[in-house]
Amino acid sequence: MNNAEIEERYLREDRQSMTEPARQWLDRWLADMDDRLESWKVRYLPEGFRYDFSMESLDLLEEVILRRYQDESDFEADSGSEFLEGAVRYYGETLRKRLSCRWGYQDMGPDVSNPFNRVPQIRSNTRDEYMDVIVPLHVFDYLVAERQPGVLQKMSGVITRALHNAELDVDNLG
Repeated sequence: MNNAEIEERYLREDRQSMTEPARQWLDRWLADMDDRLESWKVRYLPEGFRYDFSMESLDLLEEVILRRYQDESDFEADSGSEFLEGAVRYYGETLRKRLSCRWGYQDMGPDVSNPFNRVPQIRSNTRDEYMDVIVPLHVFDYLVAERQPGVLQKMSGVITRALHNAELDVDNLG
């Protein structure tokens, strides 16, 4: 089974437990991914940005984010912006293209205070007991607060570890 088939299988499983609003949101998010990314690239990325969804391009994305946001208050003030949506999409698509993972979304309602509620997330393509999640907006918030280079690539280790642990378990079954 190739990565696209694995991703599709996990997306189908996710959809079984998602609320209808969450399914609709995720369907819209995925349906216009390419168009939104292209528009974001043209509008917000500097000339010469290495727009190739490579892990190395994440270092360049960090530079763009850090130039835009001097501190957490700048970042919070820009919440919901077209720029941040595009950055989330690029980060998530880079991980999805380079690692075995998929987009996810939960909608537990507007009154539920949960850091995973109503934010796009990247989930490892693993069984539930190994699944781990990256919330790009939370990673960006951490990047802006800490201002340490390499955060975006380093955080991809969450997915890599989940995949490794699931693989180890399969190996130990044999």
